[in-house]
Amino acid sequence: MLSELAANQPVSPTAFGLSVHNAIGAMFSIDRGAATNLQALSAGRDTVETAVVEACALLADGAPEVLLVCYDTPLPDPYLAYADEPQCLYGWAWRVGQPRTGAPAWRLELVGVDAAEDPAAQGNPLLPHGLDILRFVLAGDAQLLHRTEHAVWRWSRHD
Repeated sequence: MLSELAANQPVSPTAFGLSVHNAIGAMFSIDRGAATNLQALSAGRDTVETAVVEACALLADGAPEVLLVCYDTPLPDPYLAYADEPQCLYGWAWRVGQPRTGAPAWRLELVGVDAAEDPAAQGNPLLPHGLDILRFVLAGDAQLLHRTEHAVWRWSRHD
């Protein structure tokens, strides 16, 4: 869209409408006729963790469950120089609710807030963080540590 604007070409309203963070949730709500709470979060490398914290806050406020949807698309070519993780198209969803006996449970902890923490200490990730979280949950690993520019998060499994 920016290239079209720069070339003084018309911009598609559809392309713009699907470029905003809440577009997918809004389309889902319109399609389902659902007038429910919808929040779109973008918190850089802390996005999945921020979404889980938000889901837990909604549960604490009385929501019976929360549908948490995580998705991403590769950056357009002009922005690839700013990519800080592998790029791919993906999406997944979790139904988040109160813990139930016999159901799998995970714990998320903010174990450090240190802007000086070197995010490169994790090495070169093979997956985008959103997919690494899904891999962690599906693989049954006991723990996952995630360092970002602003935080250190620990995910742990409780069976």
